[in-house]
Amino acid sequence: MTARAPWTLDALERACRKVLTERSSLKLKALPLSRSADCEWVEPDGHARMRVDPHEVGLRTGVVHELLHVALNDTLSAFDEDMAEEIICAFEVRLNTRIALSKRRVAWWRKAVSGKLKK
Repeated sequence: MTARAPWTLDALERACRKVLTERSSLKLKALPLSRSADCEWVEPDGHARMRVDPHEVGLRTGVVHELLHVALNDTLSAFDEDMAEEIICAFEVRLNTRIALSKRRVAWWRKAVSGKLKK
């Protein structure tokens, strides 16, 4: 088993960007009240289909949350679903704060997410 470099905020953002640009699709859709966004994908490294309800959650927030699920799937497989969701939520806040504090990052994410919606 090869050792993986530790997860840093930079590594998390790069992993999410890679999933977004290389193997995902995104749709805006009204979802059931119990969900604000969801994602399904086929492993390994399968295409991730994300749906975000923009009336329930911010677009970037919902996308980043779902991308974290895909990017961290192997890492979080040792946790039950509730614990994995708590970890994702914590990382989501940290990563969205990092993005929001940089005009360059905000611009990149806006362009990338908008590009996915046009496809």
